[in-house]
Amino acid sequence: MIAELDALYLRGWRGRYFLLTIISLGIGEIEKRHFSLQLLSGMRKKNPFYFSTEVSINLADDDTLMQLMVKAEFEAVFIGIESPNEESLIECNKTPE
Repeated sequence: MIAELDALYLRGWRGRYFLLTIISLGIGEIEKRHFSLQLLSGMRKKNPFYFSTEVSINLADDDTLMQLMVKAEFEAVFIGIESPNEESLIECNKTPE
């Protein structure tokens, strides 16, 4: 991923970069969190990208990931919040767990 950012920079890309699942998958499972930590640690703000991602609300429980996202200067974070109300989930076409 870091090599991809470097390649985009060398090709002149200057704009938004949305990390769809990397960060959101980093919450919970140890291997996926480790990958997210490595990726965020390697992200430098030398590239003029506007980083954004989506996460689950439990990102708030992980100070390390949040601080690395701050250092990488993420500009937007979309937070997914599921309703505990089964009727609301059905209304939104979501299957309650």
